[in-house]
Amino acid sequence: LAVALSRVFRADECPGFDPHAYIRHSIAAGLAARGLAQICGRNPELAFAGGFLHDIGKLVLASCFASHYAAALSYREQHDCTLIVAERDILGLDHSVVGGILAGAWRFPPSLLSAVAEHHSPSAATADSLADLIHLADAIALGLGKTTANGELVMPVNPTSWRRLGLDSGKIAQVLPIVVDGMD
Repeated sequence: LAVALSRVFRADECPGFDPHAYIRHSIAAGLAARGLAQICGRNPELAFAGGFLHDIGKLVLASCFASHYAAALSYREQHDCTLIVAERDILGLDHSVVGGILAGAWRFPPSLLSAVAEHHSPSAATADSLADLIHLADAIALGLGKTTANGELVMPVNPTSWRRLGLDSGKIAQVLPIVVDGMD
């Protein structure tokens, strides 16, 4: 899937966008999502797919709107903000919106569409969607340093997602080695 996406989207031509870091983050988020799904009694393979695909909007923006996305990446560095804030300030939308549009056009199943489109706004998603799980998997991957850019900030974790999934620090601690070991 990673190879196919990299052939469809030529994001390597966007200044400041690191396609290898993007893939590394996607895999880490997929592994974290799979681990969380196992703990929460959800479908682990569907969760992995959601984690892997959650940032596909970044790939679209970096390949189809390279100069505009490069400006957002530069803004993030200059203002020391999260990428989602930089995207919204510079582009007027963010990668989850773009990813949701693509997921709809490609007819992703509703659960994956929700994971892509709502991972930065999981409170807006239904309680049984993948958005909560992917939101937390994304934060775990970022927290472990599996970022798409140097110096990328870990976004705040939405307490609704934490509560809906019934997580605690012990359960999160079980997921961390799954991601670290899976990345080796």
